[in-house]
This record gives sequence, structure tokens and C-alpha cells, in this order.
Amino acid sequence: MTDRYSHLVDQYHRDGFVILRNVIDDHLIKECQQHIEFLQKKYPSIPGEHLHHPIMRNDPFWVRLITDQRLLDLVALFGVPFIKPNEGIALFSSHHFCKPPKTGMPVLWHQDDVSIHHPNIIHSSEANTSDRRRCGLAIRYIAPTTECLNKEQPVMMMRGKSIAGINHYRSWPKYRPGYDFPFEDCEQWNEKRRIEPEDEPYFDRTDYDQMDQEIQDKVFAFIAKLGGKAPPK
Repeated sequence: MTDRYSHLVDQYHRDGFVILRNVIDDHLIKECQQHIEFLQKKYPSIPGEHLHHPIMRNDPFWVRLITDQRLLDLVALFGVPFIKPNEGIALFSSHHFCKPPKTGMPVLWHQDDVSIHHPNIIHSSEANTSDRRRCGLAIRYIAPTTECLNKEQPVMMMRGKSIAGINHYRSWPKYRPGYDFPFEDCEQWNEKRRIEPEDEPYFDRTDYDQMDQEIQDKVFAFIAKLGGKAPPK
């Protein structure tokens, strides 16, 4: 697949960004749309543009999406020299931003496109003034040589091996029928996911209401750091 986009690598390094067409198939895009609706019903008090990393840490479909081999192959292609093709890929954070019509704080991709930009390039997203919902997914991949100083940040390995002494990696979320969003091949997910033994007690929990409340509290704490306000309880 990367052969389709290899001619754009020089453009990316020159301009700091590139847009890749037709990366994700229609079926996965439909699942993404259904997943966003699932999350908004599950966490109705969290604004759609603030579906942040604490949710992903407990959401198997989200991790299934960002570990899609098509995306990871592109990371290996465009991430050089920071991410070396044979040295693995890790994840620092990810979040959905879903702005309803006529709303959204200033911060598109086409429904099957991918936009890659260098972190040093100035970028933003204005409020959604259209009559349609605007959704996107931000994914922040890093090299396994990059150390995350915030020990609470749920860093995950996406591909390859971690480096001893750098980062405390988390397990990929376990799929729990009746609790998590059902997706294609979800029954086989638990056999594929990466496991960090020290993190597994978290996924042995069955107090789902309490888990959801903890996740919501972490999201609102993060929103507060951004200068936003949590809704009244």
C-alpha cells in the first residue's frame, strides 16, 4: 500500500503536511461513525469535540482502528527519521473531535482520507459553522525511543518491541461483550491484542459504572487544563 504514497514523502518533508486519499475502506469508516455515536450515548455529558485519550485507553475498537496496518505502514513511511521502519511504533495519545452543526470551539478530512502533519507546523480547526456534523480522529504516534514523562499517560506500543527503561506501556483494551462497541472480528480481538501483565488487573474489573465515571472525571480534568469547563453535576 505504501507504494501508492511513496512519491509524496518529499512533499511532506518540504511542506510539513500531506493529504493521502482513499486510505480507509468504507466498511471501517461506517464502523467509525457508529462508534462515535456509541461513545456519545455512553458519555452524554462529554462534548463531542472532547472524546479524549482516557476513553481510548479503555476502548478496544478505538485501538483496533489506530493499529490498522494501513495506518502503521504510513507512519513507518512518513515518520522517518524520527520513527525508523524497523524499530517499532508507539502511541502517545489519540482523540476524536466531533463538532455538531453550528457549534464547536476553535481548535476535515474527507471520510476516507488521512492528513499527516509535522508537529512543528502551525495548525488549527475553526468552529463548525456548517449544517453538518464534522468529525475527525487525531492520532499521535511516536518512536519507542521517545520517553513520555507523564507516568499517568497511557502510552501503548503499536508495532514492534519496546525499549527497556523507556515508558510504562499499557495493554490494548480487552473486548467485553455487552459493554464495549461491537465491531467486525471483535470476538477474535482478545487473541490479537498486546498485553502488559502489570496492566491486566484494570481489564479484570467489572464495576463498569465506576470505570466510566473515572474516565469521565479524567476527561473533564483534561478539559479544564485546556481552559474549558465541565458541565455541572
